[in-house]
Amino acid sequence: MDRSVVDTDGGAITGSDWRVKAEWLHARSGYFVALAGVRESVKLLIEGRNAEPDADNPFEIPGEVTIEAWEGYPDDTDGIAVWGPDSPRALARIGLCGCGARGCGNAGR
Repeated sequence: MDRSVVDTDGGAITGSDWRVKAEWLHARSGYFVALAGVRESVKLLIEGRNAEPDADNPFEIPGEVTIEAWEGYPDDTDGIAVWGPDSPRALARIGLCGCGARGCGNAGR
């Protein structure tokens, strides 16, 4: 299992073979949420949590990490779908639903 560590001083999140610098980062024992720009007009909203924080390293997250891809800032822009048969190979914009509500289950219709 990949272990993510939040560097609150350096503003970065580090996994076993990856590191991303955060535009902003909020962390407390056993939980973090961060926004990272990975390329022009692609931002990742990264959230990690651990049911049982490690007292020796409260910012080590051996639990679940979720990542959302956005065209800009979350909930203000369109989402991005990432797919490929075995690994991510393509990106596609998820357009705003006709109802006008971001986060609608019928996005893009």
